Order: sequence, then C-alpha cells, then structure tokens
Amino acid sequence: MKSILQQAHTYTLCTQPLTFEPRTRWDYNEIHLQFAGAAAEYASNKTMPVLLQELLDELDMSDSYYQNMQAPMLADGLVTTGDDYQKFMRAFYTAKIIPMVYSTTDAAIIL
Repeated sequence: MKSILQQAHTYTLCTQPLTFEPRTRWDYNEIHLQFAGAAAEYASNKTMPVLLQELLDELDMSDSYYQNMQAPMLADGLVTTGDDYQKFMRAFYTAKIIPMVYSTTDAAIIL
C-alpha cells in the first residue's frame, strides 16, 4: 500500500491539470493536510487508516467512517452524524486532540 504522501503526490501533483498559470493566481487545496498526515504516519510508524480509526475509537465516534479508508483524502470522505461531530468539536476545543500551548516568560505550559 502506498503511503499517504505518495498518494497525495500522485493524486494532486500528477493527475490534476493546472487550472491556471503559476504565479497568476492563488488557490486553496488540501495538500497541506496530506503532508501533515504523512508526518503523522512517519512519527507514529502507523498508517493513516489506523491513525484515523484510533481517533474515531478514542472519541467514541462510532457512527463515523471514511468512505475510502484504505486511501483517505484528509480533506474529505468522512461520513459522520451531528452527535459524532459534537464529540469531535468538544474534544478539539478542550484540547483532547491537540494540546494547547501557552507561552509564559518562564516556560511553555502544555494543558
């Protein structure tokens, strides 16, 4: 199975035609999420499908799933419910997914 970085490169850079000439316009896309996913895979030594399933399990998001879990594009493909989305947002805003870091003059405090 290809890594998420290989998938992102193949999908985004090789199969999609340019929609405008470089340096003439800016366009938002999801490639940054694929690179973040590749970094998470590398740091954890786990595949993205495993990491995503672990997150869904940890947050008890039992009614959520990725449509293509073998090759998830991180900007789309998640099917969820309002209740599961609420679980995700509560975990996000209470720093259970990504810790908040506050800088002080003495040290950084991680909550």
